[in-house]
Amino acid sequence: MPYPLWLTKFLLHSGIAHLLPGFRGLAGLSVDSYRYFSDRLLASPMQLVRDTAPFLEAHGPDLIDLSLAVPQFDIFQGEASGTKVTSQCANPTVFGAPELRTAIAERIRAMHQLDYAPEDEVLVTAGAAAALNLVLDTFLSPREGVVLLDPSSRLFALAVQHRRGRVRWVPSAVERGIVRFALAKLVPELRHAKMLILQAPVNPTGAIFDAEDLEQVAWYCDREDVLILSDQSFELYQWEGRRNCIAGFPKAARRTLLTNSLSQSHGMAAYRVGWVAGPRRLLRPSAMTAFLQRAAVPTPCQQLALAALQSPREPLNALGREVLERQRLACEQLQLLGLRPVIPAGGYFIWLPVTGMNVTGRIFAEELLRDHQVLVLPGDLFGSSGRNFVRISLAASDEQLREGLKRIGTYVRGLAPLASHADLRIAM
Repeated sequence: MPYPLWLTKFLLHSGIAHLLPGFRGLAGLSVDSYRYFSDRLLASPMQLVRDTAPFLEAHGPDLIDLSLAVPQFDIFQGEASGTKVTSQCANPTVFGAPELRTAIAERIRAMHQLDYAPEDEVLVTAGAAAALNLVLDTFLSPREGVVLLDPSSRLFALAVQHRRGRVRWVPSAVERGIVRFALAKLVPELRHAKMLILQAPVNPTGAIFDAEDLEQVAWYCDREDVLILSDQSFELYQWEGRRNCIAGFPKAARRTLLTNSLSQSHGMAAYRVGWVAGPRRLLRPSAMTAFLQRAAVPTPCQQLALAALQSPREPLNALGREVLERQRLACEQLQLLGLRPVIPAGGYFIWLPVTGMNVTGRIFAEELLRDHQVLVLPGDLFGSSGRNFVRISLAASDEQLREGLKRIGTYVRGLAPLASHADLRIAM
């Protein structure tokens, strides 16, 4: 018989749950993992999910599936980028197509030398945003804290607040393309948090993390028993330094989930294919949430994603070189205007201070849009430290970027004289 939520939480936090047969082996995990679960997941019929999962996840070359709830007729066939797309197996499993999970695991191994079992440590999601939402739904309860560096992608804060979580901001700076933050400010926030969310390269600054800093973060997260979500969406767009991944540090390995997608790396946002990867004790409960939400990604989209991951790397390398050239062009043009853009180590954004022009980032963005029809994002969307910044994207076509920079120049020249360079430094 299921326990009420309040009693379930009491039994888990008191340690009594270890002694009860109803908790042992639930969802195939140790009771130790349950302390991370959100109230939403704890209140779900996990025993039912556990009993059903072996049937939903069954597959093999000789399997004859007589349990299907949808027809498997070959209704739709199409060709996209030379890849045959079919509706066979159109009712995908919660974890995703085995072949795609294997390709994702191979990519992670190639990028970061991390080994995840495709069977139950990789889960396909409808993009990186869905991966974030899935993790938060699984582990975050109302009023629990999530630590974010300021500035960070606005999606993170919105997703946390939507679930009535508490964002615990830690100020950060950029120093020669490296994210800098004070441990004295980070550690107290970790003591009151359930999770830390990182992204590398960072959106909006394009900064990356130093290995020594990540190792310290991993140590403190382990000490405070804080989960880590590391979003790797822009990892292919990194120009400087080594690709350091926090999951590679021993103290972080068992508490870190990696999210990513093909939206940024392959320009496949319309197909909505992403993933979350991590240790089994965190992926299995995430799969339960996905099952309850019926969040499986359509099979044709997974087939296209598999083809993309198996395609030659040279087109991606060429795209990276093109984005880097756009970054250099944009920074040079902005510097000619007397501005001091933050030189990014990766990503495809320019983080531009507007200090000294007698406008905030929001006013800059609003006036630029109103008077010159150029859309940039005000920096305060990414945290309070972005009040005097705007974010310029390099994802537009080369022609649009050049025209946009030209119009920005017209706007800037009509503003008050710029302050000295000393006033444009990013403060910790």
